[in-house]
Amino acid sequence: YEESLADLNKSLKINRNSRWTLCIRGATYCMLERYEESFADLNKVLEVAPNHANALKYRSNTYRMLRRYEESLVDLNKLLEIEPNNAETLRIRGDICFKLTKYEESLADLNKSLKVEPNNAEALRIRGEIYFQLKKYEESLADLNKSLEIKPNNAEALKSRGKIYSMLKRYEESLINLNKSLEIEPNNAETLKIRGETYFRLNKYEESLADLNESLKINPNKISTLSRRGATSHMMNRYEEYLADLNKLLKIFQDMIRESKHGGKTYHIVREYEDLMEYLNESLSIEPNDKFALKNRGAIHHIMGRYKESLIDLNKLLETDNYRMDLLQYR
Repeated sequence: YEESLADLNKSLKINRNSRWTLCIRGATYCMLERYEESFADLNKVLEVAPNHANALKYRSNTYRMLRRYEESLVDLNKLLEIEPNNAETLRIRGDICFKLTKYEESLADLNKSLKVEPNNAEALRIRGEIYFQLKKYEESLADLNKSLEIKPNNAEALKSRGKIYSMLKRYEESLINLNKSLEIEPNNAETLKIRGETYFRLNKYEESLADLNESLKINPNKISTLSRRGATSHMMNRYEEYLADLNKLLKIFQDMIRESKHGGKTYHIVREYEDLMEYLNESLSIEPNDKFALKNRGAIHHIMGRYKESLIDLNKLLETDNYRMDLLQYR
């Protein structure tokens, strides 16, 4: 990219208003993580040519790299007004909608994209992820299997398939996929978390704890990982570590809610809430009186303002432990 940038700079000395060259340089700056310079070039093109497809495409990508998804979506919407059947743009917009937890809109874009390019491995992978979030596990598995037939070493698709197998209690198949994914991307915090969850379901608590610790070194404030590690510590009778994780995750979640009330983004709260509830509900379907899961779920419902659901969990807990002051305070 540095050599490319040098050539583009020379070209712009000759013709400083070349839209094509400004677009390519803007895209190159993005690849080099020089985002402000990327915006400067792309905005310059769009000031004089508001419907310039390449400039819109590259600027939407720069927004996406910065996780400014709403702004990325504005550019993608405009792009699709110009080219409504562009499979790549539909796929990218579908991915952005997925990140914003707009699952139905995401699914609509992916379906349309796959009509144009039915064997696009990335579109199949993303649609598989959407089906998973919608709890359509068989459809999810079908898409991920097809995606991996096309690209067998895609770490993200292997991770997602491993997660589904784990949810379906097909643990050996889950571990095969997760191990392969981690051979390709050994420091992927999410994959480490999912493998840790799978070991937990197999009652392999030492292995679970090792993976969850590694995951939290990479992403120390991930609520669902802290919750799982807390549960693992609890199963190993390591109560101080369990309480430390519980207190930390509740504080992080409260901070996220507070930030959202002051104009912060809310989609990441929804995703964290969904992940955490998925785990807690699963735990309680296996063991309805799991104290860790009941207290966690009651506390999270309380933070989210779902007081009726919170009371149900806390009342159930207090049936077994009438003198817990922390539970009485929550109630």
